[in-house]
Parts: sequence; C-alpha cells; structure tokens
Amino acid sequence: MFGSKATTSMYPHRIRLRGPWRCESTDSWQRQERAFGLPKQLDSWERVWITCEGVSGPTLVMLNEQILLDLQTANQPFAVEVTGRLAIRNRLTFQMTPSAKRGEVALEIRADAWIEGLKIAFEACGHVPTLHVTGRCCGRSTSPLDAYVIVGRFVVSTMTILPSEEGAGFDWRFTIPEFALPVAANVIVELVQGSMNWYREEYPLETSTL
Repeated sequence: MFGSKATTSMYPHRIRLRGPWRCESTDSWQRQERAFGLPKQLDSWERVWITCEGVSGPTLVMLNEQILLDLQTANQPFAVEVTGRLAIRNRLTFQMTPSAKRGEVALEIRADAWIEGLKIAFEACGHVPTLHVTGRCCGRSTSPLDAYVIVGRFVVSTMTILPSEEGAGFDWRFTIPEFALPVAANVIVELVQGSMNWYREEYPLETSTL
C-alpha cells in the first residue's frame, strides 16, 4: 500500500477569466461582461464549469443572455456546470448593484466526478500520527473510482468510492508511517478512473502539528 503511483490528465483544469472585462454602469446597476471561446474539444468524461469567489451584493449571472444564477447571498462562492450551454463564442455577464465587488471568475474543466467539502485533520493517537479525511464524492461514474491519499511521495491509503449526484460521503481515518513524513511534504487526495486522474487536491503537511 505504501508505494508510489503515476497517473495522467489531472483535473480540474482552471482557466482564469481576467481582463479585459467590458463594464458599463448607471446610478442603479453595473454590468460586467467577458467574452470567451469554447475551451477545447471535450472528451466524453469532461464537463465545463463556471466558478466565482463570490460577489458582495445581489447579482444576476448570465451566459449568452440566459440567466445562470440569481445571487442574493453576499460573498458566497459558486460553481455551475455550463457544458451544454456553450457556443463557439460566449459572453458571461454579471449584472450587479453599483457598489458590488466581484471575486475572481474562472472556467474549470472537470471530469465526471470530483470531491466537495474536503477536510483533512491531523490527529495524534499517543505517539502515532493519524490522518482524518472527510468529504463528498460528487458526480457520476459507471464504476467505482480509486481514491488515493498520498503523503509526500507515498500512497498511505487506497479506497474505492462510487460518486453520486447528491454527493457520496466518506470518512476515512488511518495512521501515517514514519517513512512518509519527510521534513516538508504535502497531503494529496486523488480520484482515479483507470489511468486517468479525475480529481486532485493538495494540502501542506506541517509535521510539527503531528
């Protein structure tokens, strides 16, 4: 179990939608628009999402003049799938109150399954360092995915999980072998389908907390 592994095509692929945004405003609203093209020729397991770090006031989010979201909660990050709504050329619009501020916006190319709400806690059972990993595996797959937890260069746990649209919860706890604790290391959680890495999230590991 404590070996190394190699996969290809890690997700998500993130494309930040920075300038130029076209802006216009009146006394009662402001409108910010960003044009973008179809990211790439998608494979059958790939989906395109629009993500945003949040907006500080009520906002209508539109894609090609069709409403995606009517945001009423301030500074709430969001992600919405837009795969079937994309054209060769697209226009993303934020219509906001005059004083509202918008966080960073990006396109994400994700695989059919991903992890949400991932939390990693470092615990000590006596002198034995323990890793507690929780979250939800969301999306779809015709077969269970392999989930790897990697510390440094070593796979310290391998599980299988079948994603669901509402999110299949997981709660894993396991010890970390001493040889997997170098001076500086990371904890990586991956979802793998065959040789394809469908999701990858990385955390810094501070051994002083163990």
